[in-house]
Amino acid sequence: MFEECKEIVLFGDLTCDSVAGLRALVNIKDNPLLTSFFERVTAGLREEIGLLPFSQRQRFVRFTKFEELLARAQRSACPHPGLEKALACTYQLACFIRQYTSPGRKYPSIHRTCLIGLCTGLLSAAAVGCCESITDLLPLATHTVLIAFRAGLFVADVRDRLEPPAGSPVAWSVLIPGLDGDTAVSILQRYSEEKGLPATSAPYISTYANTGVTLSGPPSALNDLLNSGCFPKNRSLSIPIYAPYHASHLYGQSDIDNILRKARATQFASYQCQFSVLSSITGQSIGVETYGALIGHALNEILREPLRLDRIVSSLGETLLSESPVRSCTILPIATLVGQSFAAALRKQGVPDIIVDPCMNSSVAVQDDRTSTTGHLGHSKLAIIGYSGRFPDANNTEEFWQLLHEAATSPA
Repeated sequence: MFEECKEIVLFGDLTCDSVAGLRALVNIKDNPLLTSFFERVTAGLREEIGLLPFSQRQRFVRFTKFEELLARAQRSACPHPGLEKALACTYQLACFIRQYTSPGRKYPSIHRTCLIGLCTGLLSAAAVGCCESITDLLPLATHTVLIAFRAGLFVADVRDRLEPPAGSPVAWSVLIPGLDGDTAVSILQRYSEEKGLPATSAPYISTYANTGVTLSGPPSALNDLLNSGCFPKNRSLSIPIYAPYHASHLYGQSDIDNILRKARATQFASYQCQFSVLSSITGQSIGVETYGALIGHALNEILREPLRLDRIVSSLGETLLSESPVRSCTILPIATLVGQSFAAALRKQGVPDIIVDPCMNSSVAVQDDRTSTTGHLGHSKLAIIGYSGRFPDANNTEEFWQLLHEAATSPA
């Protein structure tokens, strides 16, 4: 899959508080490439929004500078999925740009690095994976943010036709710890048949993990399911995802083609893949040669396929253990808390010397309370200095934290 893998760059998803992270990064004034990236994104998003019909355009905040966009997005009770996805992608790529423009840092080695994206992170991984320098990345990163915006626009349209939001945002996803995938499939199938639910209203599995599954669907349908007693409601964990993803019954290939219609007419489509980018379905390297093919594959996984955290970890472990001698490996998470749980799972498979380096993850915060004035956990006056107790579906504290990590990083 990749030779002498020593670094795994792991891009996260929508559950990270991207706005809070970006507000910290935008204050860095001594990094001209990072500043240029924010300026490019601002101009691109203003142009994209300006081309929308008035009925769509009026749903977005007005802004002229990136700082203004972030301030207004922070105050929004229910940000538009297009803007939310674009800012998540912007944050991930900005973290990467900042790290690899630091003094003494070079762009990652093609032969020593592989890239993983958890849903939205696949878009960022595609951009990074088709470049060999930060200067090459800047225009492609901006282009990728705009694709994320268009994908979010499409998702918002599907959401609004199924169950438009009313008032405070309600989650479209919930984690059920300790439930295996096969059992969940059987329960969901029986429940939907008994209720006579059409496919568009039926809850479905959006993420498979070693510690449980994530169920997604219209909020009213999820609430009815949890109240039915088919799943233990008191053990479920709501996830801050506010639109449908990973749903083959809602999206088709023609939808992906429509999202990429403008992108395929640009020079970026023919950029060559330089790095190994792993599929979030199989955990294997995505076997395509160009950015155009890679970004199409990424959108297919984000919109139409369930996230298989279990397979990603399993495939990584098999690859690392097949090397002789087994090599040490560093996981570099960006905008995700799942790095530690990946490392714990790899150690269970027998992979030694797994290091999680948080150098690009220092400002990460999980979306939790949309009414927060800061949105940043680092501003809290509380600190956890110790804990004990009995933990559901976990034999020890490490397994309990792994459950929480996977709940905070699924599914889109």
